Amino acid sequence: MISARMIRSFRFWICLLFLLILSLACYHRPIDNLDRYIYEGIVRERTQSVESAYDIVKHESPRAEASLVLNSPQHLQEVEPMYTIRPIYLKVIALAGSLLPLQKAITFISAAALFGVGAVVLLWTKRAAGMCTPHGSLPGSHTWQVGHARRLGRFF
Repeated sequence: MISARMIRSFRFWICLLFLLILSLACYHRPIDNLDRYIYEGIVRERTQSVESAYDIVKHESPRAEASLVLNSPQHLQEVEPMYTIRPIYLKVIALAGSLLPLQKAITFISAAALFGVGAVVLLWTKRAAGMCTPHGSLPGSHTWQVGHARRLGRFF
């Protein structure tokens, strides 16, 4: 006989598998936005001159080539302060960039963050569902509603 715990566990693993497939799809089909090229330029500036970093980033994508923000190395330097407010993100890009090409590293970080946040939410909702259903009652039953109302009453 299949227990309720086994069904919840199976649902959890199916959701985790879906989240993994979604993250892999986001890795293989990234959204092309200008920010990723500016982040790449900033990371490249740590080891290269601004001009050489600009030349690489500017011609890496048709979107970057058409951008008015990336008109010159000076424009890249002007927008840099808006993007350097995430120093940990830039360090993670540089670290992942030592293993992957920088654009793939940026995409990997985004996909890994999606998976990580999704897994945390999935674990949290699994735990929250267990806390909100005292004595195995179903959501919508009187016991659950009273317990939920008591918890809400603490805040108001």
